[in-house]
Amino acid sequence: MPNLAHNPQEGPLAKRIPNMGLPEKMRLAQTGDREARSLLARERNKQILFCILQNPRISDQEILNFAKERTLPEEILSLLSKRKDWMKRYPVRLALAQNPKVPLALSLRLIRNFRDCDLRKLAKSKDVSVHVASGARKILMARGLL
Repeated sequence: MPNLAHNPQEGPLAKRIPNMGLPEKMRLAQTGDREARSLLARERNKQILFCILQNPRISDQEILNFAKERTLPEEILSLLSKRKDWMKRYPVRLALAQNPKVPLALSLRLIRNFRDCDLRKLAKSKDVSVHVASGARKILMARGLL
């Protein structure tokens, strides 16, 4: 099977992707390199985003970037939270809790084990849900830090 990401005969990948059909983009998302995943992530198609997350070569930094992305669909962010290997990473959990698109119940569950300094930031932040900020304050009070 030819490598779809680097076929010099067909020109740069960025120029080929717009002409690809959905099945071809999905296959590239599952098997492509970092450049292909980055270009395809801009498509904002849920099926393509789901396929990118299935790519075995996706890096921790790419997962963190997904978790921080405020324009991703809620389903994709929820999918991130279901992978234990990704949720072991503290920065990913923190980014998800700070993302307003993440379901409230998940955000509140995530903040329970946050560091005190991160809880203080969340408690004061205007970028998170009022409920998440309130939950952070409650945890700080329970820890005797407020």
